[in-house]
Amino acid sequence: VNGFYQNIQIERLGKHKVVILSKVNPPLQCAKRELFEESGIRDADVMPVCDYWGFTPLEGSNGVVFLAVVHALGKLPISEMKEIKLFDTLPDRLTYPDTSPKLIAQALKKLKKL
Repeated sequence: VNGFYQNIQIERLGKHKVVILSKVNPPLQCAKRELFEESGIRDADVMPVCDYWGFTPLEGSNGVVFLAVVHALGKLPISEMKEIKLFDTLPDRLTYPDTSPKLIAQALKKLKKL
């Protein structure tokens, strides 16, 4: 089957299982879309860096970290983002202060290899 699909299994009465295939976007396509929606950047080379996963007793999360080598900034689209800023160092207020520096370190390793 071409493309990326997410399997959803549903158990029905009589022990028959039905598998529904729902098409999802490839991770790289999602990363490029998110980069544009949250920064306005369209002109960039985007590449995967590493997979990540983390779990607590109540929840879990996983995904892929991407690196964007930006060639030009674009106009910020209408979205939940108010503004974009460039930083030479990590901002003091991060959404995930324990995790983000570790993932950024992995991206910097990849950047040095380019």
